[in-house]
Amino acid sequence: MPSGAGPQAGFVVSLWEAGSARALENSSLVIRTRSGSSPADGRFGRRRPRRTLLVALTGLIAILVVGCGTAVPTETTIPSTTTASPSPILQTPAPTPPPSPTASPTPDTTPQAPPPTATPRPSYKPYPLVTIPIQAIQVTDDDGTRPADITPEQVAWWVDRANEIYANAFIRFAFDPGKDFATVRSTVVNDMVNPQDHPDMGFAVRFANDIAARYPGKLTVLFRHGVGYVGTGLAFSSTSHNFVAMTGFQGAPCGQDGGFLAHEIGHYFGLTHTFATAFGNQQEAADALRAARGDLGIFDGDGLSDTPPDPFIREYQCGTQGSVTLGPTTLLLPRSNVMSYYANATDLSPQQIELIRPVLDFRVANGMALPTNANLQAPIEAESLTFESTPPGVCGAQDMTPYGQGRWSGDQQLTCWFAQKDATVSIRLPPVQTSGRYELVAYLTRGQGYGTVQASFDDKPVGKPFNADAVVPVTPAAPLSLGTVVLSRGEHELRFTAIEPNPIAGTYIFGIDAVTLTP
Repeated sequence: MPSGAGPQAGFVVSLWEAGSARALENSSLVIRTRSGSSPADGRFGRRRPRRTLLVALTGLIAILVVGCGTAVPTETTIPSTTTASPSPILQTPAPTPPPSPTASPTPDTTPQAPPPTATPRPSYKPYPLVTIPIQAIQVTDDDGTRPADITPEQVAWWVDRANEIYANAFIRFAFDPGKDFATVRSTVVNDMVNPQDHPDMGFAVRFANDIAARYPGKLTVLFRHGVGYVGTGLAFSSTSHNFVAMTGFQGAPCGQDGGFLAHEIGHYFGLTHTFATAFGNQQEAADALRAARGDLGIFDGDGLSDTPPDPFIREYQCGTQGSVTLGPTTLLLPRSNVMSYYANATDLSPQQIELIRPVLDFRVANGMALPTNANLQAPIEAESLTFESTPPGVCGAQDMTPYGQGRWSGDQQLTCWFAQKDATVSIRLPPVQTSGRYELVAYLTRGQGYGTVQASFDDKPVGKPFNADAVVPVTPAAPLSLGTVVLSRGEHELRFTAIEPNPIAGTYIFGIDAVTLTP
């Protein structure tokens, strides 16, 4: 049986954070626009805020004791959260009491004004106001030791800062320090670091997703201590996770960075960094620009036309310097944009908001959790079955762990990289032992670049056309019932035919994880 034929379907946005100045130097981007070109200046193409297709973001990077945009904390001994008093930085007016923590995030039917913590600029597009309840989890080891250095009051302070930043996106985060703060004992999650750089950590993400599943309708934020007794400044999230992984309060960059949580929430909603490479100092950035012959595209991490080229320079992270001169070129530093690493950012760009909102809607529709096929009952694994494709050689088994370990049954699927309309894949199901009526359910995959297919069973169309396009990179789709079929004993065939291309990419990618037949 063919396996792994063709490129990887969809793309991974595993936005792991590390404090190394070399953190992003080895990452690579593969971009295809509607016309199939591959612009070198970013994920979405300049002046094109919407996604275009297939970004493979790899090699994001070594795990250090500093994290997403962090500098090494001035304190290396983390005090116990049970005895520590709130930091002086928290002596600010308490945030407006949030709504009931039991309410699920529900978009209002009409656009409303954002919360009073910030005033939208006229250029920002109005959206329905969405309130997202936050569940904060302080993680400890299994025996209760090494608790993350965080208090409910500190979480509330970070949430209040996030509300200021996301006001122009018409997104409000609700957090009640007395009700939305819990402690979970899990050494696995407490030590969780970057699974992309440490594949043995993939199972920790599964534990973390299981914790998040206990709080449907909420954005779950896990505050971890980190490996060892010193702790870690590492924080991360992505559209592949159902949680945001944070450090303790003292692990934030530049003291207590008000934009730290808001930055990771940006990754949770699909945003990338504004910079392409983190430089240690001004000379490194100048050398890189000279080697690129003055091409400012080397500083463009997100390909958005309203976020300027960002030569992020770590030595300026915690300061106030507003510009930098690199040879003959002087650039403004985007200190205010939350998706850079500069401390205490204050805003998002209109194009960033335009990218966030569809992912937000997708998460809200799924209770803030991405679908999973991890616990299917008696699945018939598609990638293990005999299949035939027309044209031949375009289908094969694909490892899906890069898109989230445990989210696909058996961590594999059968993927077809169809190149044209009417291409097909016919899957031979195991012989039926008992004739009768069965409900046929297919577990398909949705993603950017995926097209629309029509299913047929024993040469008869079943179900409606399935549009597999998605605003997130790649994700299991909700179970697709193909109706009740009458089966005789023996073999039967399930076929999928490509009928429409992806509306943006023009491609016909198709993926099926498994099927079930229930009497």
